Amino acid sequence: MARKKKRPSSRKRSLPRWQIILVAVLGIIIIGALAIVVAAFIHGMFKVPRTETVATVNGEPVSARELDYSYGAAVPQPYRQFVSKWQFLNESIIPQKLLLQEAVRQGYSASDGEVRVAIDAFLRESGMTPGQLDEAMKESGMEQRDMEATVHARLTISRFVNATILPSIKVSRDEVEDAYDGNDLGARNLSLEQAYPLIEQQLLAMKQGDAILAHINSLRAHANITIFIEQAKEGITSFRKAGDSICAYNGSIMLRMYTSSACGECKQVALRLAMLLGRYQQQNASLIGAIWELDTGDNLLTKSRERGVPPSELEIFRKISPENRVPAYSFGCTYTRVGSLPGAEGNLNAEEREFTAVLDTLLYDYG
Repeated sequence: MARKKKRPSSRKRSLPRWQIILVAVLGIIIIGALAIVVAAFIHGMFKVPRTETVATVNGEPVSARELDYSYGAAVPQPYRQFVSKWQFLNESIIPQKLLLQEAVRQGYSASDGEVRVAIDAFLRESGMTPGQLDEAMKESGMEQRDMEATVHARLTISRFVNATILPSIKVSRDEVEDAYDGNDLGARNLSLEQAYPLIEQQLLAMKQGDAILAHINSLRAHANITIFIEQAKEGITSFRKAGDSICAYNGSIMLRMYTSSACGECKQVALRLAMLLGRYQQQNASLIGAIWELDTGDNLLTKSRERGVPPSELEIFRKISPENRVPAYSFGCTYTRVGSLPGAEGNLNAEEREFTAVLDTLLYDYG
């Protein structure tokens, strides 16, 4: 019997942004694509760590250099405005540490032969000779054993994930047909049979990602993880610490920006802050916000048009900006600022990095 035509659907199936990044990073491990790892060594990304530790995972330290270079290698420059270094630490490096520790605990380990095969494969693909690789590592202050240890860790995680998490994950025909009928996965203008392999592959990738994340969350729930947020606080240069008590409403930290319709430079900053807040909220971060336009009385973050700024909000504004200057900010009642970022007026990326450092610190302190 012929299947009915695809019907429109408003259903959407998407992972939060940080999960997409995590799955992408883990995907590199799972399929054993080690070119990035080896290339990182060539460019000196895994030199001897600096002394400071940014986190510990069940007693195992994560160094500042490991964070710096892993973040630099995995997150391209255009995407760093969307993913802070501290999100990457929490949602990529720490999960990888947890997976490796669990793999070792259960007796999984890559062989020396597998490590050699992986490195040889990289040499063939890159066109480098063993001598050129050795020379590149020496210039970076590395030894062969350092690279082999990192490749061994990646292969060990791959073996563990493929043996324990992924084998039971299947995609049924009913699931494929449901996705096809709902037109959820972009298989337009194709018959079911034509679209079937693509839909099946996409559904399988989604289910595998969910399974890996569920396992990581289980490991995290029983782990002893410490993040030393002092490193993140170094990114806060213009906000003033107004106090240690974080104000929250219904369990969410309150962010405020005060502006006016006459402030031209404020408009773009307000838009960037609104987008940043939205991205954090997509990750289920405990944040709510208001961007008050003082002369119109409108909260620019709501769809409806307000008719006036509540007296309690005006009181907060006057407290942080006695001279009624805009823009003015109050993040969690803990960090405040009046005016643009000093020395970087009009630099929206610099503003966003500053906002991100404050938000990451607030979320860590509150949570």
